[in-house]
Amino acid sequence: MIKHHTTTVLLFSHEEPTRVLLGLHKKLQVWLPPGGHCKETENPLETAIRETLEECGINISPYLPKVQRIDEYADRIPNQQYFFEELIPEYEGKPAHKHLDYVYVVYIPYQQFQYPKGEYEDMRWLTKEEIKHLPHYKNLDYELDQNW
Repeated sequence: MIKHHTTTVLLFSHEEPTRVLLGLHKKLQVWLPPGGHCKETENPLETAIRETLEECGINISPYLPKVQRIDEYADRIPNQQYFFEELIPEYEGKPAHKHLDYVYVVYIPYQQFQYPKGEYEDMRWLTKEEIKHLPHYKNLDYELDQNW
């Protein structure tokens, strides 16, 4: 089975009550954090930064650990908090495949966001209680429970 490298970014607000930014995905009809497929020219951290900027207009770079240059041949990339292998079922003729998902958890000040209308129907800062009543994948519950 083909495996694609992806990233997910759980954005938590510093303010009380703590909230996480999720979007209602048009195609999947579930609430998801920002994220997407890694390009061949990106490492997972670069993908996380790009996808968050594209999907909600927030630059997370200032809130992430910095890449450390080891020498001219190697950089140390900060680790993600979680790594999931997720089955993606067949959809509209595209075969089932897996996502190798690098999940970053980032705490930022509450801020406004902009989301692309083509990918999301809605996007909101949500409390843990609000998320319980919305359609979402079970691995999100695990990630939220570990970080709330």
